[in-house]
Amino acid sequence: MSQSQSVEFSALVYGSFVASLLEMTEDVEEVNKKLDEIGYRIGLRLAHDFGRDDSLERIDTPDKVVGNVIEKKWPSLSHSNKQVQTQVDGKNIILTFPPSIFTQNVQIPELYSGVHFTGMLPGILRGIFEIFHFRVNTTLLEQSEQVGTKVQIEVVEEIPIAVPKTDD
Repeated sequence: MSQSQSVEFSALVYGSFVASLLEMTEDVEEVNKKLDEIGYRIGLRLAHDFGRDDSLERIDTPDKVVGNVIEKKWPSLSHSNKQVQTQVDGKNIILTFPPSIFTQNVQIPELYSGVHFTGMLPGILRGIFEIFHFRVNTTLLEQSEQVGTKVQIEVVEEIPIAVPKTDD
Protein backbone atom coordinates (compact mmCIF):
# COMPACT_ATOMS: atom_id res chain seq x y z
CA MET A 1 0.00 0.00 0.00
CA SER A 2 1.47 3.38 -1.01
CA GLN A 3 1.76 6.27 1.42
CA SER A 4 -1.11 8.20 -0.22
CA GLN A 5 -3.33 5.11 -0.14
CA SER A 6 -2.46 4.64 3.52
CA VAL A 7 -3.46 8.24 4.32
CA GLU A 8 -6.71 7.87 2.36
CA PHE A 9 -7.46 4.60 4.15
CA SER A 10 -6.79 6.26 7.51
CA ALA A 11 -9.22 9.05 6.60
CA LEU A 12 -11.90 6.50 5.70
CA VAL A 13 -11.38 4.60 8.94
CA TYR A 14 -11.49 7.84 10.95
CA GLY A 15 -14.65 8.96 9.15
CA SER A 16 -16.28 5.62 9.91
CA PHE A 17 -15.22 5.94 13.53
CA VAL A 18 -16.78 9.42 13.85
CA ALA A 19 -19.95 8.18 12.13
CA SER A 20 -20.14 5.25 14.58
CA LEU A 21 -19.80 7.61 17.55
CA LEU A 22 -22.64 9.71 16.14
CA GLU A 23 -24.82 6.63 15.66
CA MET A 24 -24.17 5.48 19.23
CA THR A 25 -24.86 8.76 20.97
CA GLU A 26 -26.57 11.07 18.45
CA ASP A 27 -25.25 13.87 20.68
CA VAL A 28 -22.80 16.16 18.92
CA GLU A 29 -21.29 17.52 22.15
CA GLU A 30 -20.72 14.01 23.50
CA VAL A 31 -18.98 13.01 20.26
CA ASN A 32 -16.76 16.11 20.47
CA LYS A 33 -15.85 15.24 24.07
CA LYS A 34 -15.02 11.65 23.11
CA LEU A 35 -12.85 12.78 20.18
CA ASP A 36 -10.96 15.16 22.48
CA GLU A 37 -10.52 12.45 25.13
CA ILE A 38 -9.23 9.92 22.59
CA GLY A 39 -6.92 12.58 21.14
CA TYR A 40 -5.53 13.27 24.60
CA ARG A 41 -4.59 9.61 25.04
CA ILE A 42 -3.00 9.57 21.59
CA GLY A 43 -1.04 12.73 22.48
CA LEU A 44 0.34 11.09 25.62
CA ARG A 45 1.50 8.12 23.57
CA LEU A 46 3.02 10.25 20.81
CA ALA A 47 4.89 12.41 23.33
CA HIS A 48 6.38 9.32 24.96
CA ASP A 49 7.56 8.16 21.54
CA PHE A 50 8.94 11.61 20.71
CA GLY A 51 10.72 11.74 24.06
CA ARG A 52 12.75 8.66 23.11
CA ASP A 53 14.29 10.49 20.15
CA ASP A 54 18.00 10.89 20.95
CA SER A 55 18.29 14.03 18.82
CA LEU A 56 15.62 15.81 20.85
CA GLU A 57 17.11 18.49 23.07
CA ARG A 58 15.79 19.25 26.53
CA ILE A 59 12.20 20.52 26.38
CA ASP A 60 11.71 23.03 29.19
CA THR A 61 9.53 25.77 27.66
CA PRO A 62 6.23 25.75 25.77
CA ASP A 63 8.05 27.28 22.77
CA LYS A 64 10.35 24.24 22.67
CA VAL A 65 7.35 21.89 22.76
CA VAL A 66 6.03 23.69 19.68
CA GLY A 67 9.34 24.14 17.85
CA ASN A 68 11.19 20.94 18.69
CA VAL A 69 8.31 18.51 18.94
CA ILE A 70 5.15 19.59 17.13
CA GLU A 71 6.66 21.49 14.19
CA LYS A 72 9.44 18.92 13.62
CA LYS A 73 7.28 15.82 14.00
CA TRP A 74 4.13 17.02 12.20
CA PRO A 75 5.35 16.32 8.64
CA SER A 76 6.03 12.67 9.48
CA LEU A 77 2.64 12.30 11.18
CA SER A 78 0.68 13.99 8.42
CA HIS A 79 2.67 12.54 5.51
CA SER A 80 2.92 16.08 4.15
CA ASN A 81 5.70 18.59 3.63
CA LYS A 82 3.43 21.46 4.62
CA GLN A 83 4.46 23.18 7.82
CA VAL A 84 2.42 24.13 10.86
CA GLN A 85 2.01 27.90 11.19
CA THR A 86 2.64 29.26 14.68
CA GLN A 87 1.56 32.49 16.38
CA VAL A 88 2.73 33.14 19.93
CA ASP A 89 1.27 35.86 22.15
CA GLY A 90 2.48 35.52 25.72
CA LYS A 91 0.92 32.37 27.17
CA ASN A 92 -1.30 31.84 24.13
CA ILE A 93 -0.16 29.87 21.12
CA ILE A 94 -2.20 29.45 17.96
CA LEU A 95 -1.23 26.58 15.69
CA THR A 96 -2.66 26.37 12.19
CA PHE A 97 -2.31 22.95 10.64
CA PRO A 98 -2.50 22.88 6.84
CA PRO A 99 -5.57 21.43 5.13
CA SER A 100 -5.40 17.66 5.07
CA ILE A 101 -7.45 14.81 3.76
CA PHE A 102 -9.42 15.08 7.00
CA THR A 103 -10.58 18.63 6.23
CA GLN A 104 -10.61 18.51 2.43
CA ASN A 105 -12.94 15.58 1.81
CA VAL A 106 -15.36 15.78 4.70
CA GLN A 107 -19.04 16.48 4.25
CA ILE A 108 -20.94 16.51 7.52
CA PRO A 109 -24.75 16.38 7.36
CA GLU A 110 -26.52 19.55 8.57
CA LEU A 111 -27.95 17.64 11.54
CA TYR A 112 -24.39 17.08 12.82
CA SER A 113 -22.86 20.39 11.72
CA GLY A 114 -21.46 20.99 15.22
CA VAL A 115 -19.21 17.94 15.07
CA HIS A 116 -15.55 18.87 15.34
CA PHE A 117 -14.30 16.38 12.77
CA THR A 118 -10.70 17.24 13.62
CA GLY A 119 -11.61 17.24 17.31
CA MET A 120 -8.86 14.83 18.28
CA LEU A 121 -6.19 17.41 17.51
CA PRO A 122 -6.75 19.67 20.56
CA GLY A 123 -6.65 16.58 22.79
CA ILE A 124 -3.48 15.34 21.11
CA LEU A 125 -1.80 18.70 21.72
CA ARG A 126 -2.95 18.75 25.37
CA GLY A 127 -1.47 15.27 25.88
CA ILE A 128 1.85 16.23 24.28
CA PHE A 129 2.19 19.37 26.41
CA GLU A 130 1.35 17.42 29.57
CA ILE A 131 4.10 14.87 29.01
CA PHE A 132 6.55 17.76 28.71
CA HIS A 133 5.23 19.18 32.02
CA PHE A 134 2.86 21.93 30.89
CA ARG A 135 -0.82 22.08 31.74
CA VAL A 136 -2.68 23.70 28.87
CA ASN A 137 -6.20 24.44 27.73
CA THR A 138 -6.80 23.76 24.06
CA THR A 139 -9.59 25.13 21.90
CA LEU A 140 -10.46 24.23 18.33
CA LEU A 141 -10.89 27.62 16.65
CA GLU A 142 -11.48 26.58 13.06
CA GLN A 143 -11.56 23.56 10.79
CA SER A 144 -12.03 24.15 7.09
CA GLU A 145 -10.97 22.99 3.68
CA GLN A 146 -9.32 26.34 2.91
CA VAL A 147 -7.57 27.19 6.18
CA GLY A 148 -7.02 23.76 7.70
CA THR A 149 -7.32 23.31 11.44
CA LYS A 150 -6.58 26.14 13.85
CA VAL A 151 -6.08 25.35 17.54
CA GLN A 152 -5.48 27.77 20.41
CA ILE A 153 -3.27 26.60 23.24
CA GLU A 154 -3.34 28.50 26.52
CA VAL A 155 -0.45 27.61 28.83
CA VAL A 156 -1.98 27.41 32.30
CA GLU A 157 1.02 26.32 34.34
CA GLU A 158 4.23 24.37 34.39
CA ILE A 159 3.75 21.01 36.11
CA PRO A 160 6.46 20.60 38.77
CA ILE A 161 8.81 17.69 38.29
CA ALA A 162 10.48 15.71 41.06
CA VAL A 163 14.01 16.21 39.70
CA PRO A 164 15.35 19.77 39.38
CA LYS A 165 15.94 20.98 35.81
CA THR A 166 19.68 21.23 36.45
CA ASP A 167 19.98 17.51 37.23
CA ASP A 168 20.02 15.06 34.33
